[in-house]
Formats: sequence, C-alpha cells, structure tokens
Amino acid sequence: MIENFNDDTVIILLSTYNGKLYLRDQIESLLNQDYPHIEIFIRDDGSTDGTVEILNTLEEKYESINIIYGENIGVVSSFFELLMTAKSAKYYAFCDQDDVWLKDKISRATNIIIHKNSEKPILYGSSVTIVDQDLMIMRENAVKELVPSFNNALIQNIFTGCTIMINDEARKHLLKEVPLKLRMHDWWMYQVISGIGEVVYDSDSRILYRQHGNNAVGSYKNKVNLWVKRIKRFKSGSSLPFIMHHANELNRIFYNDLTKENQKMLNEFFDIRKNIAYRIRFVLTKKISRQNFFDDILFKILILFKKI
Repeated sequence: MIENFNDDTVIILLSTYNGKLYLRDQIESLLNQDYPHIEIFIRDDGSTDGTVEILNTLEEKYESINIIYGENIGVVSSFFELLMTAKSAKYYAFCDQDDVWLKDKISRATNIIIHKNSEKPILYGSSVTIVDQDLMIMRENAVKELVPSFNNALIQNIFTGCTIMINDEARKHLLKEVPLKLRMHDWWMYQVISGIGEVVYDSDSRILYRQHGNNAVGSYKNKVNLWVKRIKRFKSGSSLPFIMHHANELNRIFYNDLTKENQKMLNEFFDIRKNIAYRIRFVLTKKISRQNFFDDILFKILILFKKI
C-alpha cells in the first residue's frame, strides 16, 4: 500500500551485459511496481548476445525506459556512468538484470527513506530472498538482522547492490569523485554514506535474487558452501588489498566530509600498520567488526599478523 507520496520520481539504474535470458522478467517486475513515479535508465555494457535487441524493443514500447549503449567498461564503471548521466530525481535505485522485484519494493524503500532527514545523504538496502533460475525459493531472507555502521563498512560490505536506494544528496556526494579500482560499487556506497550520512538496513526482503550459472556476483546455495567460501577467503586474502585501498580513497576524497567520530576511527584504522602494540590495542578496544562472529575473529587475527 502506497503511503501518501508526493510526486517524487524514482530513477531505476540498470546495467546490462549479455543478460537476454532473464532480462524481460526483471524489467516486467520494474514496470509492475506499485509506486507511481518511476523512470528506468538502462546502460548496456557492450552485450553481444541479443540483449540490445530486447532493449530496443522495450524502449520503443515504454516511454519510461531510457537506453544508453556503451562499450564494455565493467559493472562498477557502468553503474557510476548511469548515476552521472541519469536525469535529476529525488531517489535512485540500483538494479541487476536477472532478478525479480516484488511489486512494493520501491514503495517500501521510499516509505522508509521519506521519513529520514532529506538534507543529508541516505542509503537504504535490504535483505534478499535467494531463488534458483526458475524462481523457486532456496533461502528466504538470506540475511535477516544486520547493524550498519562506518566501523563495519571499513572492512565489510553488507549490502547487495540490487537492493540499494539512495537519495539525491547521497548521489551528489558519490559523484564528487569516483575512485579507480573499487572492489564493488555497493561496498563503496556503503562506506561513503555510512561515513557522512545515514544508512538503513531493512531485514524484510522485497526481491527475488536469482542464482544461476551466469551470475557475475552471487550467493551460495547452502551453509556448507558459505563456510567453505569463508575459509578460502581467509586463506587467500584476495579481498584484503581492497580494504586498505578503499580506506585510502575514503581518506583522500571524503575525510573532511566525515563526522569527527568517523575521522577518528579512520585515523586509528591506519595506525594498525605502525606496530604490534597498536594492532593489539585496536583489536581489543575498537568497535570495528564484521557482522558474523566467525568472520570477525578471523579478521582480527589478520590484523594481529599484519595481513591488512
């Protein structure tokens, strides 16, 4: 049920790449949203599988769909290009090419954001319902209760990009400068907005998050695979360089925009590279943490052994 909306447009940003198999399902779910003021901006990232033909047909059929055709620059750059080129609006929602949105996804997110202070950057994100390629539920509300914070965002992303909605104040700050070599756009948005504005996590899923063999980024089918993933990530350390890289970019671009408390946290985070005494004190006294207890223990071990 829509709750007394003003005429505030939501721009949905969708980056496509060789997504013809499920694209129509996704766009149909966007067009069926119960929120009355939606426009869809799609950037194709150099598809070669027939996605462009589908997009041409949809653009001709629906006035609310706007297509940008581009070269293959990758999902992160593609989404930031969409954020830069889409017209000005009150809210922006990020969308993947192969999911299905429940009809009240936009209205629920907007109802939550609209009650926040519109003068500061706001980011909303939610849990997801994991489904297979035929939309059969594999895991409902994959992550139910999370506590977003800048302390957490420094070392972990808790938001699936296709659940995120931001207000225009958040967009303005995110476009201040887009750094190179980001791990993912959703993690960067979480870091920036948690540092300078407000982040809201909604444990109630309004999205069917489709898992299939072609997912660029996805979840895992069961808890065993999830634990295997954690152990492998701990052993390989493949994401660890991005943690300090992101922190350095936050410091370079947004330090003066951070709250005093978050400036202090960022400074102390950099101090862990000085010596073992700093690392021990940081692990024992700071609130910086990952959402999962096991992950948090592993990460603090990495700090103590100077792997960060």
